[in-house]
Amino acid sequence: MFLDTINILAFSDWRSQPIKDIFSVVENIEKPVDLIVYSGDDVCRFVEGDRNYFTELAEKTKLRKALAVVGNDDPPIESKKILTAKNVHDLDESPFLHKGFAFIGLDGLGLRNRMRTDESFELKAQTKLENQLSQCTDSNLIIVSHLPPYGILDHAKRWGREH
Repeated sequence: MFLDTINILAFSDWRSQPIKDIFSVVENIEKPVDLIVYSGDDVCRFVEGDRNYFTELAEKTKLRKALAVVGNDDPPIESKKILTAKNVHDLDESPFLHKGFAFIGLDGLGLRNRMRTDESFELKAQTKLENQLSQCTDSNLIIVSHLPPYGILDHAKRWGREH
C-alpha cells in the first residue's frame, strides 16, 4: 500500500529559546510543513495576553493545525487550556487523523508528584493509549509523547532512578 507523505515540524521543551525563532524556522524551511507537533514543557510561553502562538504557527502550515501534548513541568489547568485554542489539537485528549496517519498522544502531567515506579500511572497511560488506538484502525500510528520510551534517552538523576 502506497502512503501519502506528510511533512511535520516537531519540537519540544522550548524553554529559553525566543518564540520568534520557531517562527523563523517555519518561515524559512525549504518545503512547507503540513502540520506542527509540539511534545511539551513550557507551553505557557506560547501565550501572551490573548495571543496564542500555537494558533499562529498553525496558520503557517498547509493543514492549519498544530498538534501538541503538555509536559511534566507545565501547570495542568493553564497548559491544557492553551491547547484548546483555534487550530490547536491536544493529542492527549483525542487522536488526530490525516491521510492514513493517526497521531495519538501522552502528556507528561502524570509524572508530576510521583515516582517512576508508580504502577497505577503506567496502567493509566496504557489504558489511555489503547483507547486512542481503538479509534485509529487502519491508520499508520505516530505517537507523540513527552515521556521518552523506556531505555531510550530516559536516564535522569532527577527521578532518583536509572530509567
